Formats: sequence, structure tokens, C-alpha cells
Amino acid sequence: MTEPLADLGITPSAVAAYLNSSGWSLVHDDDVRQNWASDDPGRARTVLLLPKDPTYEDYREVFVRALRRLERLYDWDDQELYTHILSTRSDVLYIRAAQYTSDGSIPIREAQQLLDGAVDMITAAARWTLNPRRAFSGRLPDAVRHFVDDDLRMGHTQHGSFVITVLTRLDQDRATDQASVGSAPAASPTALTGHAELVKGTLAPFQRQVMTSLALGLTYAQRATMQAMKEQAGAAVVDVDEAVQNGVNAQLCEALGTMTEQPGLQALDLSFSWALAEPTPPPQVEHIVFERPAAPVLHAMRERLVPLPPAPRRTSVLGYVTRLERGQDTEEGTITVTGHADTGEERQVRVPLTGSAYVEAVQAHEARRLVEASGRMVREGNAYYLRENPTVRRVTPSG
Repeated sequence: MTEPLADLGITPSAVAAYLNSSGWSLVHDDDVRQNWASDDPGRARTVLLLPKDPTYEDYREVFVRALRRLERLYDWDDQELYTHILSTRSDVLYIRAAQYTSDGSIPIREAQQLLDGAVDMITAAARWTLNPRRAFSGRLPDAVRHFVDDDLRMGHTQHGSFVITVLTRLDQDRATDQASVGSAPAASPTALTGHAELVKGTLAPFQRQVMTSLALGLTYAQRATMQAMKEQAGAAVVDVDEAVQNGVNAQLCEALGTMTEQPGLQALDLSFSWALAEPTPPPQVEHIVFERPAAPVLHAMRERLVPLPPAPRRTSVLGYVTRLERGQDTEEGTITVTGHADTGEERQVRVPLTGSAYVEAVQAHEARRLVEASGRMVREGNAYYLRENPTVRRVTPSG
């Protein structure tokens, strides 16, 4: 092992968290060092010294010596050491592109799409954790932005296949407290508060909650797509409200659909490894697979989850035709109606009309009859227009 490994996110506190969650006992702790003891029945008693004060001249040497000793003790190589230590206080998502390759590689653009999809679906899970909705738009909440920028990491790929390793680092202070046999800080209530089967009455830090939300949404999406393909009914069989309650949203479905439909992909294989140092029990989710035929269903689910835009508001103006405009030998003309809009304001609006509608407006103008013009009011330059199938009808004054 080379000394730079000590700089790849592995710190004494990370090692302490691993030892604490792996049956080692803290037998001495001061400002300079910790001594950890292992009473594994299968081997002789082992004591490991972890340095704490980096100002000591031999700090780095002593720390690297401790890492080397762990490698010898467990018969690990550098990558195995990294994975075991870092995953102790990191929830890990493994994304495997199941497809035929002669050399274990995939096109770099496909790899980029998988990475982008991973970020998008985890971001969607983070937004759902704060505010469970069908779809999201606008800027990211600060908590989500900090989570993606600070806590989301890409780990080493695995031997023998193309696997993206995504680590979600839990609160360092929380893991350190646990390694010192202290109490964990409280977390804020989120969308997971109502899922007692997942949180077991205790709220985990936000990072764990996001990964729990992701596991919840992926599990429901997998079940929904399998049911839809079995019944050959598409996304119509999916209960949208129930899906949203269980972590599914439009952005999650879009990311999954895009990742699953890549050329050559047979299946998208997702698995979780949960941080041992986090005292809150993780969800009972470890392995989820989306086969390629699920992609169209996922895209259809996304369309059902995106809320339809509200129908454009139509404005009515009650008044008189005060101006007529039409060129020679043309069917279309523009009238001007002056009066009061249904919003209570005085308005002068221009209304494009054709054929008999324009003829009736001319008659109303000549007879000074009251009319009601309706349409979607837009401002163009200094004038207001009624657009999108505008209508003009005569109105008989009451009384």
C-alpha cells in the first residue's frame, strides 16, 4: 500500500467508525491517540493504535502503519480497505450496466449518461424527501444543493464488470459521536416521517433519509413497471397518488427511463450497501433490477406524473365595438372593443375575427349594440389583444 491512500478520504475518525461497528473495543482515548482492541475468537488479541493529533511529526507514519496492519489482518488489498472503511459511514449505491461487452467496457457516452442519470435520480430523491410531489421545477433547495455538492461521491469501480459506485457520506460528526460511544444528533422531520416501517421511530440524518427515499421510490417503480408489463396495460395501471406517497416522482422516472433504454443495455442493476456506523436501521432494500422493456413504461409514468399546465385564463370584456379594421379582399379583420373587463378594469382590446364573426361585429358597431368579447388577453407592444379562438357575441342589456 502506498502512503497516498491515507489521503483518499480515509481518516482516523473513519477508521474508528469502522472499528466501532465491527466488534472492536475502544480501550484508550486521549487527545493524541486511540487504542482499539479486537477479541475475535478466531485470532489472538489485537491492539491497534490510531493517531489523532496531526501536529505530531510521526502522525502520518503511525496512521499508515495502522492501515497496513488492518490490510494484513483481514487480507485486504488497497481497494478493499478503501471500500470497507469508507462504506462504514457512507451509504453506497452500486449501478451496474448489464450488457454484453467483450472487454468489460462500455462507450464513454453511455457511461456519462449513467453518471448523469445517477445524479438526477438521487437529486429527485432528495427533493422528494423535503417535499413529496409528483414533479419538481425551479432552483434546487439549499439542503439538496449542499447534499449533492458535498455529500455525494463517486467511489472506485468494482473488479470484473462496469459498476458505478456512488457513496453518500453521512454526517461526520454523527459517525464520530458513535465511534466515541456518544449519542447521535437529532434530524429534522421530512417526508419519511410517515413511513414508520422505514425509520423505526427514529429520524436518520438527511443523507440517510435521501438514500432511503431513493430505495423506496426504486422499489415501488420496479413493482409498478413489472405489473404494467405483466398486464400489458402500460402505465395506466399505476396508482399515481400511491406512487408519489412511495417516493416516485417524474424526475426519478425520467432518469430511470433514460438509463434503462441505452443501446445494448439488457438491464439496469441497482444495489445498496448501508453504512454500519449509522445507528438508524436502514430499509430492507438491497437489490433492484429494471430490465430494458421497462423503459417505455417508466417514460409513460413520467408523463402521468407531470401535472398538466392550467388551462389559459380567458378574459371577457363587456362594451362596444369602437373601431373596425379590414383590408380589401380579405376575410380577416380586427375590431376594437372598449369597455370593462371581468377583472373590473377598463380595457380597450383588439380582437382578430374572420368571416361571419367579423360581419356580426360590423353590425353591432353600426347599431351601437352591447357586445361581450372573450379570449386569452395578451399584451403586444402598447395594445391588448384577445387571442386563442376569440369570440364576440351580442348582449341584451338587462332591465
